[in-house]
Amino acid sequence: MQTYEMPEREIDLRCLFWKIVSHWRAALIWGLVGALLLGAFGAVKYLRSESAKSQLTEEQLTADMEKEELREVERLAVQYEGFREYEKRLEDAGILDLNPYDVIHYEILYYIDADAKTDSAHGEVVNTYNADLQNAFRRRLSSADVREEVAGILGVTKDTLSNFFSTSNAGSSSFNVVILSQDEEKAQQVATYVKGVVEDYSKEMQTLIGPHSLQILGEDSVRQFESGIESLRNNSMSNRDSQEANFAKKAEEMTGSQQALFKLRQEAIDEKFEKESEEEEDGSLINKKFIVLGFAAGFFVLCLWVLLKEVLGGKIQNPEDAGQFTAGYVAALPEGQKKGLDGWILKQIRGADTPASREAAMAEAVAELKAICAAQNVEQLSVLCTAGDAAVQQRAAAFADELSKAGLPAQVNGESGAVYFYEASGKTRANALAGAVRLALLKKQAVVGAAVEF
Repeated sequence: MQTYEMPEREIDLRCLFWKIVSHWRAALIWGLVGALLLGAFGAVKYLRSESAKSQLTEEQLTADMEKEELREVERLAVQYEGFREYEKRLEDAGILDLNPYDVIHYEILYYIDADAKTDSAHGEVVNTYNADLQNAFRRRLSSADVREEVAGILGVTKDTLSNFFSTSNAGSSSFNVVILSQDEEKAQQVATYVKGVVEDYSKEMQTLIGPHSLQILGEDSVRQFESGIESLRNNSMSNRDSQEANFAKKAEEMTGSQQALFKLRQEAIDEKFEKESEEEEDGSLINKKFIVLGFAAGFFVLCLWVLLKEVLGGKIQNPEDAGQFTAGYVAALPEGQKKGLDGWILKQIRGADTPASREAAMAEAVAELKAICAAQNVEQLSVLCTAGDAAVQQRAAAFADELSKAGLPAQVNGESGAVYFYEASGKTRANALAGAVRLALLKKQAVVGAAVEF
C-alpha cells in the first residue's frame, strides 16, 4: 500500500517580506490611526499637567512671601542658571564622556634654524633670534582664530581647549604642538591645519624677524592614558555633583512656598537650556514623541497582523508551497497585473522567472503539461481544485478546457488515472491540498503536478 507523509511546510522569507510590503496602504492608515490616538493621549496628558500647574501660580506663591524670602529664591535661581550654563559647556565639550585611557596623543616637533652671523671690527658676532621666532610661532598658534578653528574641529569649547591643544618650547631652537582627542581622524585634521598655519606664518616671519629655516623633526601619534584628561573629567564631574548637592541642600532649608517657587524657576531655566529634553517635549499640546510612537505602533500592529495571517493562516503563499505536496511540475500563473508601486511589489513577490502575462503563462503551462503527460503515457487528465473560492473553481474549469483544446482530454473532478491540481495562493489551504493529494494516491492516481495562481 502506497503511503503519504505530510511534508514540513517551508516559509519563503523573501516572499513573506514583500507580502507585508504589499499592504503598505493599510500600514500607513494604521500608522496614522496610532499617531492620532497616542497624539490625543499626549494632549490630554499635557492639559492635565497644565491644570495641575495652574493650581499653584507664581502670584499665589509670592502673595504671602517676605521680601527677604523672595530674594533668597531669586539668588538661588540665578546660581542655578549659572550651573546650567556650566553643565551645558561640559555637555558641548563632551567632557563627562571622555575616556582618559583611550586618548590619541598627537605631537609635532618643530626645529628653527635662525643663526645670523655678522662681522665687526671686534671680530665675529653671532646674532641669534631663535627665541623671538619661538615666541612668534607660539603666539600665532594661540591666537583667537586658530583656537576657534581647532576647537571646532575637535568639537570642544574654547574655554576647555587648553586641555586638548597646547604648544611649548622644547629647547632653545625647538617648539612642539600637542593635540589630544579620542577621534584619530579629528587629531589628524588639526595637525594638517596647524602645519598649514605654521608654514604660512613662517613666510611672513622671514622679513618681519629674519631669515630662517623651519623643519619638522618628529611627528607621532599614539593612543595612551592621559592623566590631564582624567583630572579634567573627574574634577568636572565632582564640581557638577557638588553644585547639585548644594542646590538640594539650600532648597531643603527653604519654606514650602519658597521651594515651590524655586521649582517653577528651575523649570523655566531647564526649558531654556534643554530644547530637546523631555521637559520641553511634554510642554507642548502637540507632542511629537507620542505622534511618532503612535505611528510606529500602528505600523507594527498591521505588520504583525499580516505576518500572523501569512504564517498561521494555513494557506499556500506561492507555487513552491504547492510543489511540496504534489512533488511534480508546478506552473505559476499570474493572477492579475497592477501598475505603479503595487506592480513593482508584485514583481518582487512573483520573481523574475514568472511570465509577465497570464496568457503566456497559460500557454507555457499547457505545453509543458502535454509533454509531461506524453512522457508518462497519460492520455486523460483529471483537474482538481481544493480552493473554496468560486472564481478559482471557474478558472480551473477554463484551464481544463484549454488542455482539451490542446489535444489533452481533461475534466474537472474526473476519475482518470492521473490528476493535476489547479490552486490559488492565499486561497488554497495547505491541509486541503495535502489531503487531496493523499486521497489521489490512495486511489492509485498519478499526481502530475499543479498550476498555482500567484
